[in-house]
Amino acid sequence: MGALEEYNKITSGFEYAHFYLNRGWAKTYLKDYRGAINEFEKGIALHPVDASRFYFEVGKAKGWLDDWQGHRAALDKAISLNPDIADYYHSRGNAEYQLGDFNAAIVDYRKALSLKGGAQYAASLSSAMHALEKKEHPQAYAYYERGKSLADESKDYPGAINEFSKAIEISPNFADYYSRRSAARTWLDAWKEAGLDLDKAIELLPEKPEYYASRANVNINSGVSRMALADYERAIALNPDNQDYIAARDKIQAKSNEEERQRDEFNRKYQAKLKAEEDAREEFKRRLE
Repeated sequence: MGALEEYNKITSGFEYAHFYLNRGWAKTYLKDYRGAINEFEKGIALHPVDASRFYFEVGKAKGWLDDWQGHRAALDKAISLNPDIADYYHSRGNAEYQLGDFNAAIVDYRKALSLKGGAQYAASLSSAMHALEKKEHPQAYAYYERGKSLADESKDYPGAINEFSKAIEISPNFADYYSRRSAARTWLDAWKEAGLDLDKAIELLPEKPEYYASRANVNINSGVSRMALADYERAIALNPDNQDYIAARDKIQAKSNEEERQRDEFNRKYQAKLKAEEDAREEFKRRLE
């Protein structure tokens, strides 16, 4: 077979494969998940070399059928063919979460976050971590939930801090315990302690942009606007589509620019005043001569 014939065969297979992809999507929309899987698998048979998207769709359809083992197996194949797609790791993480394999889900969610377009999956990572923490340290998690109730419903912030501290004593490596204790402390204007809690939360879970935004707020109330600006920059780097972070960053930057302009203007006037005084002294000396 000549090169042209081989090329035509490959492209023809690719085009027909995508015909089955579209049919599979249509059947998914109609909730005919088994029919959708059949269409996606026909596409895989036609063009197995570039079939990662087809395996991804097979996995999602199997998830709708609560076949989480099948979902994970399909995503294993999708990732083996294309290991650079955040959606694939997130989807496999969802299957692992449903299977109760929270450690594996956390690994996949973290991988998704590290790839382009993965910032949207931070909440999934947090959910898996909470599920694992509740499973491994139920008493600590019970203190955490009581603390949330006291803070959110009763506005009893000292009581909430006490419950979060009990949780930390049992399980000192769970970031959200520190984050929630920090939030309670801000209501009591305990800004230094709140900042230290967020430092620890970030140390334990640096992928969570909310921690940086919270620490920026603490830094603003502590009068450290430059550090607040740096924290919003970190939050935006992790979640570049968050308009609240961008607006807050721009507001701080504008205030910092204005303060710098005012300092420059003050220094200019002060230097001009010093020069005028020096000129006046020199003129006085000349007159005495």
